Amino acid sequence: MDQANQTDYAIVFPERLDAYNTEEYRETFENEIEHLPEGTRVVCDLKDTEYISSRGLRLILMLRKKLKDMAIINVADSIYGIFEETGMTRIISIERRLQMIDPIQSAPLARGSNGEVYVIENDIIVKMFTEKTTRETIYEEWRNAKTAFMLGVPSVICYAMVTDGERLGIMFERMKATSLATVIYSDYEHFDDYARRFSGLFKEMHGIRDELHELHSVKDAFVGLLEEADYLSEEEKKQMTAFLDAVPERDHVIHGDFHPNNIGENMGELILLDLAEIGYGHPLFDFMASYYDLILSGETTGKEHPEITKQFFGLTVEELRKLWDILVENYFPGITAEKKHFFNETINMLLGFKLLLFPVLHPNHPKEKHDAWIQLGRERFLTHYDEVMQRIGEMDAMIEGSLS
Repeated sequence: MDQANQTDYAIVFPERLDAYNTEEYRETFENEIEHLPEGTRVVCDLKDTEYISSRGLRLILMLRKKLKDMAIINVADSIYGIFEETGMTRIISIERRLQMIDPIQSAPLARGSNGEVYVIENDIIVKMFTEKTTRETIYEEWRNAKTAFMLGVPSVICYAMVTDGERLGIMFERMKATSLATVIYSDYEHFDDYARRFSGLFKEMHGIRDELHELHSVKDAFVGLLEEADYLSEEEKKQMTAFLDAVPERDHVIHGDFHPNNIGENMGELILLDLAEIGYGHPLFDFMASYYDLILSGETTGKEHPEITKQFFGLTVEELRKLWDILVENYFPGITAEKKHFFNETINMLLGFKLLLFPVLHPNHPKEKHDAWIQLGRERFLTHYDEVMQRIGEMDAMIEGSLS
């Protein structure tokens, strides 16, 4: 039993935990955790465990009461089923045992900021993550994909978490097309039709409710980011907190990064591919994120480097703007020019809120980029703070009215 790092402490469970040895291990585990530093997360490793009795489950619940932060990893499928049936998966972070795969010899199908995608069978791909990506982050993406699929979100089928002995990964179904952008360019004369389907998927997703809050709260995530934004003044943080408090509580499914390169097509259906940021909350937060992807990226990076915008989001600056226009017009059928201007202007101001948190979201970018985001965020959001607060009610009424 060893301390993995400054924040995690591993406790390895025995092969069996039953009525004969539970009391012995209770005393052992209690002694181990008694003097752990504040903020330590205890990780119960069940890599060797093949059987656990009701007494063993009770021991885990006892540990959970004593600890502020606890996780269980490497759980055999048979034991995981018991955790699910008893409801323990809802109160403790529990991860299945990783499936082993052979080392991958082929070239990657695609590369991203946190990993590479490989084809391992005709209809299965695996996303292998970089060493910098934490196990918790990978597990969260896997859990999000599973939960979203069960909620009815049109999304890629997600299989097991895997390892090749060195890197961790997730297996997914392989899509016919890698992205909506690929589909559009293969049939460009029907751009508007694909744009309407893009809008339809956005609205369909928002129409799905996460009533049990199985996904993470987008609003709570923003609160966490705001706590880390030490470059903001207390007054700025106060205003941003007041904005979050003013946005009505909603349980709509929110993607968080809805753009053409994160959507594929399979058997004629548009499917969400990347679910790393999916959560629940108010669709306003999704519109803010997509406005950045489809509009602001073109107005900033796209001005000097349009090729970067196209590479990242799949379409040109002009095509992304057209996609946004069709998205708004189809999300709000019959919207007037005046209402559309009001909506776009408000989202433009609201985006400044997220820009102010970009340095926390993207800590590895250079300081000059951080400074530019902060300045732009202040100009768009804080300068118009009073007006933004007055518009929240009308924006909420527009969106909820369209979804009802």
